[in-house]
Amino acid sequence: MTKLTALAGAACLAVFMAGVSSAQAPLTPEPSGGDSAAGQSAPANQAQPAPAADDAATAAQEEPAPVDPDNMADSLNSQQQLKQTFTLKRTINGKVTDTERRTVIYDKNAPSRPTEAGGSPVKSLLDDFAREVLTRTQAFEEARIDFARADINRDGALDESEFVPLVMSWNDNKKREAPASDAEAARQREFDAFVDQLAPDEAKAESEQAARRKFQALTNGAALLPRKDYIASYLAEFDAVDANGDGMLRGAELMRFRALNKGEPIASNETDEASQ
Repeated sequence: MTKLTALAGAACLAVFMAGVSSAQAPLTPEPSGGDSAAGQSAPANQAQPAPAADDAATAAQEEPAPVDPDNMADSLNSQQQLKQTFTLKRTINGKVTDTERRTVIYDKNAPSRPTEAGGSPVKSLLDDFAREVLTRTQAFEEARIDFARADINRDGALDESEFVPLVMSWNDNKKREAPASDAEAARQREFDAFVDQLAPDEAKAESEQAARRKFQALTNGAALLPRKDYIASYLAEFDAVDANGDGMLRGAELMRFRALNKGEPIASNETDEASQ
């Protein structure tokens, strides 16, 4: 009886080992970037069902190009993109003036929420949309707030030592930078930034000189620029650039206004476009 039991046990073990061996056939990784069940291997003791004829044909048509197994994960992750579309509306004096649909594409290496290093992609989208247009009311608020920040001694007037740092601070404030009006202007801006990076000290000195000349022009050589004169000159520049008189600056008009604020020269093509 003992011999018979031993023989039966050996036969069962042989059948079990054969089953394990057939279930350990190599599995081809599926090109899936997620953690779905389709991308996971089945348990060792469970046979894989054969795909239907239609499914096999579809898989053959959509089979991706061969990928290095060592870089499979990076390749699949790079193909994943998360997109989110927003409808943005611009309201001026209670009236909707612009409605646009814009899409944010999230980079897997960039934070999706605000961090200490910067805002989220959504906030950047809203900021970019907001700075594309400047109204006269917004220009007045800018002038009022700028003067309050720059008037360090609170005497109601700016001297040159207060005005120049104010103008220089606009260079680092992206919200005060007008978007390029066209591809040519964007290329010129990139070139100017490249030149400034090659000689940052010279670029800074040139900007400071432009700010000093701007101050002298506003004061007509006087030592102080009173608050009311600063705000009045700011709005006068707005009106001079607002060629169509709609109370809004955008495109080339806004670029020219921002350049005038800092005392920078205006390219002739931008001036001609703004006057049209």
